[in-house]
Amino acid sequence: MAFESTRDMNSVLQTRVDGNNPPDIVTSAQVGQLTELVANGDVLPLTDLVSAEALTHYPDSVLDIVKKDSTPYALMHASVLKGLVYYNPSHYDGPTDPKTWAELTAWTTATAKEGHTPWCIALESGSASGWPATGWIEELFLTSAGADAYDKWTRDEISWTSQEMKTAWETFGAVAANEDMVNGGPVAAISTNFIKGLLPMWSDPPRCSLAMQADWLPATVSTRVEGIEVGKTIDFFIAPPVKPENEGLIEISGNILAAFKDSPEVRAFMEYMASPEAQNLVAQTGLWLPTNSAVADDAFPSPDRLAQAQIIKESTGVFFDASDTMPSAENEAFWAATLEYVDDPTQLDTILADLEKIRLTNR
Repeated sequence: MAFESTRDMNSVLQTRVDGNNPPDIVTSAQVGQLTELVANGDVLPLTDLVSAEALTHYPDSVLDIVKKDSTPYALMHASVLKGLVYYNPSHYDGPTDPKTWAELTAWTTATAKEGHTPWCIALESGSASGWPATGWIEELFLTSAGADAYDKWTRDEISWTSQEMKTAWETFGAVAANEDMVNGGPVAAISTNFIKGLLPMWSDPPRCSLAMQADWLPATVSTRVEGIEVGKTIDFFIAPPVKPENEGLIEISGNILAAFKDSPEVRAFMEYMASPEAQNLVAQTGLWLPTNSAVADDAFPSPDRLAQAQIIKESTGVFFDASDTMPSAENEAFWAATLEYVDDPTQLDTILADLEKIRLTNR
């Protein structure tokens, strides 16, 4: 599984660094591990490898994903946009550009009262079950607590028992732990595969109207449902902020490049990967989104991928997936805790206190 391979890769990297035999360059989604290696002096500053001109095409918040003393140490070269709300345009009659979470909630509440289930949520994913819920909580935390609080979370400077954290979980629980809000109710959300549980949006008749997931969902659904076409049978909008003042803050995940050895070849490779030329190629794959603002619009293979890239480009702040910044034990506990919470939301205080104990143990 991907989870096991990620763990293995982290272990190999740490072993090689400890043995004074690091790779020249590594690409990784594990910001937490890279941040620890930066703190130990094992990673080269990005500014020593890539020209200042090349870095001007990246938002400061992207360059800050792995930093030390305001110096960036890694390049986000391939990203995934999270926090997208999907719907089926042939059936959905709700807001397609809601300005606040309250506006969207007003529609979902009214829809539920009419006897129609608004949300598709599914959290089962084998040993990684619960991970889809972490994306919800991260999105709601970011746009309720704001940029500074989220930045502290990714840097292990905020408690799981803080009021900001509890608010995000409760906002998630108002949907996921509510029988009227989720197709099949919380029990189905916990036990249904994370893709299979979203497919009722395209059943006849549809059994739910909305799903929150990352930018890869249309391509994945198209392998399961015939006739999927962005703009006709599937479309999206960015999840609206819980607090209006946090509009434009977005969450991404993806792969980051970091260098451990200095050489002309390493410098040339890092400079190239930071360039618009290389980032255009990333865009053309249709598999990843570049974070480089100089990428040409015609590099994207479809209008929806261009629209997603525009969301990143026009954002007021780009923040990396918080769970991927955590030590493995804490991340796994986060996954499991979301399932416990959806099953019994009255236990939230205990659940968050247990996560805080794990955080402090793994610092």
